[in-house]
Amino acid sequence: MPELDMQRENRLHEEFPETKLSKEGFEVLSGLLTCNPEKRLTAAAALKHPWFTKADALELPKKVEVASPLPKRRRMHAVCVI
Repeated sequence: MPELDMQRENRLHEEFPETKLSKEGFEVLSGLLTCNPEKRLTAAAALKHPWFTKADALELPKKVEVASPLPKRRRMHAVCVI
């Protein structure tokens, strides 16, 4: 495979500004999305990142009770009489 000599503009900051994702969270995201496998953050390394420690301490929204699911419909089989 030929080596590509191009730098593409990183637009992740446009989609995930610090108002949506913290600096540490952005480091994890951009590390996991790096195209170069030698520079890409592994899942194991990502889990050791300080962002996950902070994410565990965040107060997440409480669970919302939802109505019970609708009962399953019974399958109807068509019978053809010739």
